[in-house]
Amino acid sequence: MSSAETPLRIVSANEVWKENEDSGKIAFSHTAIVAFRGETAYHGTTTGRNTALDKEALLKTLKPIPREHIYPQFSSHFTRAPEIHIKTPSLSLYEPDQAQQIADLLLHEAEIYEILRRHPHPNLGQSLGCVVSDDGRITGLALVKYNGLGLFERAYDPESFGEEQRNHCIERLKVAVQHLHDLGLAHNDLSPENVMFTDDGEPVLLDFDSCHPIGTKLIKGGQVGEFENGIPVAKYESSSADCDNAGIEYISAWLKRKYEERKSKNDPRKRDYEPVEESLGETCAKSSNECTEISEE
Repeated sequence: MSSAETPLRIVSANEVWKENEDSGKIAFSHTAIVAFRGETAYHGTTTGRNTALDKEALLKTLKPIPREHIYPQFSSHFTRAPEIHIKTPSLSLYEPDQAQQIADLLLHEAEIYEILRRHPHPNLGQSLGCVVSDDGRITGLALVKYNGLGLFERAYDPESFGEEQRNHCIERLKVAVQHLHDLGLAHNDLSPENVMFTDDGEPVLLDFDSCHPIGTKLIKGGQVGEFENGIPVAKYESSSADCDNAGIEYISAWLKRKYEERKSKNDPRKRDYEPVEESLGETCAKSSNECTEISEE
């Protein structure tokens, strides 16, 4: 629908009263109307009271308000508010025989974000709070929005995301995950798709619906790799630091492999690469947490 087809939406009709210069008495002057069409504001006036307005005639009097008359220019000495992403429940998960599953997942993630609000870390995603409906229910989470490409997309560009950046990313993820472990939590869903970047190029770990206190039996999450063919290398049954550490190890090896593959893509001497799965076998075997290795058929 074009802006011309978008209907005008009246948002306020306020009566304006002024003092009569001759009598000194306060008397009705006019009704001021404010309306919106999309993001464009409109203003108009009428001599009628707001209890008896002719809506059709009123709409014809409305004129757009220039943006510069409403919104001042941003100056660099002000603080820019973070962009917001509203995370809403995934209704595709709904099953009548598990009716509370969606609500429980959203409530759980809200609780994790509250812990992180009290114990923030620059490499962990931030919540600005819950979006609450008129009936007092949580309908979403207001999260800081990160623009640009995530880790999964950046991994395929060795020119703009080189070895130094990849190593820095892994080191910062290790520190972020250790912060969770120090709080008694584990993320349990480490994946390049859950890592975005700030404007300064710092990695930020997101998606905490699988984050639980260490030792909690997992219903969701717990898988380590594979990010491209959907086959996990290992699956952890309980929330654990072992799961996170194995996930970071996998991401690190995967990033190195993608870098080498892309750098040598057009090189006829391109060598075969050791599967990342082999590098994880020892980690999984040493894990004190219950862990199942999964092999590809």
